[in-house]
Amino acid sequence: LNSFFAFCERHDFRVKFIKTQKQLFSRDEKELTKAEYLRLLDAAKRYYCGDFYQLISHYYETLSTVVERTGCQIVGHFDLVSKFNEDNSIFHDEDPRAFLPAVDALDMLLKKDVLFEINTGAMARGYRKNPYPSLDILKKLCTCGAKLLLTSDCHDAVNLDFGFEEVLSSEVGKLASENLIKNIAEMPFIKK
Repeated sequence: LNSFFAFCERHDFRVKFIKTQKQLFSRDEKELTKAEYLRLLDAAKRYYCGDFYQLISHYYETLSTVVERTGCQIVGHFDLVSKFNEDNSIFHDEDPRAFLPAVDALDMLLKKDVLFEINTGAMARGYRKNPYPSLDILKKLCTCGAKLLLTSDCHDAVNLDFGFEEVLSSEVGKLASENLIKNIAEMPFIKK
């Protein structure tokens, strides 16, 4: 992504990374697989006495400080904990123990001048049928007037716009249409 911004001569844009547990489970050149994700969940559950909802709460508590810690301008992968959970087999995203910590993190992040990503990357890799964040989280973002950016989390040119037409014509697209950044010049941090 940083190379793309450089190519566009937007040297004022930089993506900053936060080190996560992923480094313990996979090499940098390898996508985090469902099996690795489940191993990560098992390891994390040990530290939360088997209560995955405590892990989710800690995840969102940490995420709520991402702008202060990194200076980022785009919040991506907001509900990454749901990447392999579209069927609610790991946890129920409507459960208040999962949803309320997400809302608390959103409330903190919405005070910042940041964009929120709608990510189709897991769709491109066959992990999900819908983008994330979840529809409930997206509704909260839209209700609060958050600016949204549709991305593919692309690692190759073939998938640069993967699922965009499908998402834009779906309930997600209709819901997000007024909040969606359609031109890079619309980003609030672009120097004009």
